[in-house]
Amino acid sequence: MNDKELMVTFAFRYCLGRSTYAPKTFCDYVINEIGLTNLSEFCLKSMIKEIIEASEMQRIGDLTDANVWYNFMDKLNEHLNEGKNESDIN
Repeated sequence: MNDKELMVTFAFRYCLGRSTYAPKTFCDYVINEIGLTNLSEFCLKSMIKEIIEASEMQRIGDLTDANVWYNFMDKLNEHLNEGKNESDIN
């Protein structure tokens, strides 16, 4: 992981499970400002894994926050699957 990904990971771990504006702000920032293409597959998969673990342990936040994280996870998975589909074509 590079320094940018480490900072994203630190912010992600801070926000995960919080019931504030932080989860939505983080998710929007990563998608719209940093861009998923600028993060490694390892970084994206790590966040997916931690969202699933937090959900299973009921530490994902309230229902509103859980939906933010589930939507974010869907976007991460879509991005990862797009890369697989493109490599299948080439």
